[in-house]
Amino acid sequence: MTVATLRSTSGHSGEGRGQAGEQAPSRRPGHLAPGLSTAVGTNVTYRLGKLARHGVLGGVWLDCGCAEGGYSRALARMGAERVVGIDVETTRVSSARAMGSPAMVRPTYCCASAEELPFADESFDGVFLNEVFEHVADESRTLAEIRRVLRPGGVLALMSPNRWFPFEGHGMRLGGWELGFPVPIVPWVPMKLVRPFMHARNYWPGELRNLVSAAGFEIISTSSVFPVFEVYAWLPKRVIRAYQRALPTIERVPVLRRFGVSTCVLARRPRSDPRRALSNAAAGRRERGPSALVRGMLRGIFSAFISLSRTVNHHYWCNRARSRLSF
Repeated sequence: MTVATLRSTSGHSGEGRGQAGEQAPSRRPGHLAPGLSTAVGTNVTYRLGKLARHGVLGGVWLDCGCAEGGYSRALARMGAERVVGIDVETTRVSSARAMGSPAMVRPTYCCASAEELPFADESFDGVFLNEVFEHVADESRTLAEIRRVLRPGGVLALMSPNRWFPFEGHGMRLGGWELGFPVPIVPWVPMKLVRPFMHARNYWPGELRNLVSAAGFEIISTSSVFPVFEVYAWLPKRVIRAYQRALPTIERVPVLRRFGVSTCVLARRPRSDPRRALSNAAAGRRERGPSALVRGMLRGIFSAFISLSRTVNHHYWCNRARSRLSF
């Protein structure tokens, strides 16, 4: 199967973040910066398992913001027929290329920005956007580009920080102080107060779902993603193992499930594109211009002439028949 035909890639480099379109300043964190990869052990299986349960891991997938390629390789192992990974940082793309893949499908990688994807329209069956959306320069343009490269019926799997989780996992910068650890309570503070000090955005679950829906996607599901405590092992190992086994149950508990570290929105590009339908309707209206109007008038005149001829002919033969009977 041939994957995504590349468009012109001029201008795509590790410095591309923020060059393709500018997000409204009011929504951009004061210190927007790339994040760390979450492709660690159990976390990979746990997160991709959410996609596997919906049976969407076949076909050609784009790992948008692939970092060192951990999820790209996992997508290949879990059923994708072809995987392409992109990242804005050249060092990460080089690292991803240098690492082998135990799966029969070997991912390919290139350096590109999510706001300007170097692929032809309708190239992919799925796009995986894992802990990347909160870092992009322009949210709307990113979603528009993803929608463009997805085939009709193609799936977007988007995971981004959840504001119900009481820690800001990307840290903060306060003046000359860099807080490189999860900062408590920050997500619950009004954004206008803390955004100037943040490295990334975070979203209420409904807010994230509405952004995806407004970009023209059909929502399949919205769920919480919980931490697996592999990077920040704050609890004893036995407790962490018990917690990991209990995650499926925790995700179903009405109150607890609200407090996941991230929100997973699974969405689909509609098979029948309403935007294309509107475009076709507009084209149809254009076709009903002067020339179409003239054709319609001529058809009407011709129909009227035929009808009149039949009426006259009918009366003629009726009158002739009556005149013969009178003799």
